[in-house]
Amino acid sequence: MADIVLTPQQREAIENRGGTLLVSAAAGSGKTKVLVERVMRRLCEDNGANNINDFLIITYTKAAAQELRGKIAAAISEALVEKISDDYKLYLHLARQLSRIYLAQISTVHAFCANLLRDYAHELGIYPDFRIADEVECVLWQQQALDRTLDETYAGLDEKAECKAFLDRLGAGRDDRACARILLQAYSSVQCHPDPGGWIRECLQDLEPGSAADISKTRWGEYLIREFQQTLAEQIQVMERGLSRLSVNGAVEEKYGPTFQRNLEQLRELYARGQTGDWDEIYRHKIIDFGSLRPVQKQDPALLERLRQPRKQCIERVKKAQDVFSMPSEEALTELRSVAPAIKGMFRMLEAFIAHYRAIKQQHRAMDFGDLEHETIRLLSRADGSPSDAALEIRGRYCEIMVDEYQDSNAVQDRIFRAVSRDG
Repeated sequence: MADIVLTPQQREAIENRGGTLLVSAAAGSGKTKVLVERVMRRLCEDNGANNINDFLIITYTKAAAQELRGKIAAAISEALVEKISDDYKLYLHLARQLSRIYLAQISTVHAFCANLLRDYAHELGIYPDFRIADEVECVLWQQQALDRTLDETYAGLDEKAECKAFLDRLGAGRDDRACARILLQAYSSVQCHPDPGGWIRECLQDLEPGSAADISKTRWGEYLIREFQQTLAEQIQVMERGLSRLSVNGAVEEKYGPTFQRNLEQLRELYARGQTGDWDEIYRHKIIDFGSLRPVQKQDPALLERLRQPRKQCIERVKKAQDVFSMPSEEALTELRSVAPAIKGMFRMLEAFIAHYRAIKQQHRAMDFGDLEHETIRLLSRADGSPSDAALEIRGRYCEIMVDEYQDSNAVQDRIFRAVSRDG
């Protein structure tokens, strides 16, 4: 292979064989180059023990998969020229890889899932000749499922107190468009969980605050406080960086420094209050006055704006985060109890929508992308979450699994990757 100049970090990513490896780098910094070089090193080491089809390489798009396959093929071709004269055995091995390049599993996660489901359709009781529905079909079928769900709900509304509460409280308006929009948004969120049905059941259970005397002790209160603390931690860093930037101009630092410093202290104090996990501590000590910044005479307006803008955005985000804590804990707990029936009704209707949508897809022998992922999880996992026999068999096919753009993977896809990798 032609010599390429590698940074120490790139070399570490290519040569590391210690197990799970995460490569984090900016766009254009050579991640694809590193991936290709790592594949080539693995093909050439251990006397050619690895074949190109021993790798599972997942990309974000079909175009990226095709491009990556082409780059690996080009790298193998280039290596063949070098090896023909000095290592004939390796040359033959690489020549075989070039003929196998189109057997290699280099694809999107959905194409990988589709291939697995067709191979193991008999174990899941699904049609092996299923097709993948396009976006237009999915929108049409979802609308049909919504219509069936709403018709079904309205037909027996007097006997469905929770659904009625949802329609009355959250489906406000002269028609049910708001209700339909909420159901579709909820469906999209639910699909991001490895076990949508289990997640819905958890939510229904957690809507029962029981004898809790403080909203902080409920799942919802804990979540909101945790999210608020994360926002504050991020904005404290923003304010710290903003304060350090003031040093570029002495006059500006003298004028703006005290206000920036006061804001930073306000954020730190509020964060410390939130660390107690007490809703009312946050409610009572919300920041009311952040102060203002007046123009500094004889200073470049563009410079002033660059210094003021991060602070302005920081304050807007903190104010938005504080809005959640608009009432004391006792009042928030009462509100949770009053809205719980409506949210339960939403989940009941969501379950009915999912059932109708699934029936329509089965009628057309079709799956959408969410089905591909969740059916694959069903294939790879037992009821207790342990890997199935199919997962154990699939694991043995690959010497290494590589996932490009891993940060764009959700919890469902992460579950799939762990199921087919050795030791998770």
